[in-house]
Amino acid sequence: MLVFDSTTREVCTVRRQLTMTPLQPLVLLNDPQFVEAANALGQRMLRQGGETPRKRAAWAFREVAGRWPTYDEAQVLLELYEQQIAYFKNEPGRAARLLKVGEFRPDPQLALEEVAAAATTAGALLNLDANLMLR
Repeated sequence: MLVFDSTTREVCTVRRQLTMTPLQPLVLLNDPQFVEAANALGQRMLRQGGETPRKRAAWAFREVAGRWPTYDEAQVLLELYEQQIAYFKNEPGRAARLLKVGEFRPDPQLALEEVAAAATTAGALLNLDANLMLR
C-alpha cells in the first residue's frame, strides 16, 4: 500500500498525503487483485446494472464513484464499453485469458466477451480518483 501513500500504521496519522504517481494506475490496472476485482464488478454490472449498455455503465459508475455520471462521463464509458465488446468478440482468447486472473470465475451463462468488456470498463472505473480518494 506504500504505492498509494498509505501509512505504515506504526504511528497515528491524522491526514493522508494526497498524491498521484504513475505507479498507482499501473498497480490498479495490472495487479491480479485489482484485475480480479474488476472482473467481479464487471459481472455484477451485467447482472445488476440494467438491460442496456448505457444503464450498465451508469450503474457501475455509481457503484464506484458514489454518484451518477454526468452526460459526458456516461458517453465516454459507453464508448469504452462498446469498443471493448467489439474487441473481445474479435479476440475471444483474450477474453478468456483476462477472466482467468485470480480465483473469481465468471458465470458460465454469460458470454465471456461481454463479461470481459464489462470487466475492462470496471477496471477503468476502479482507476478513477473518485474511487481512490475521498475529497
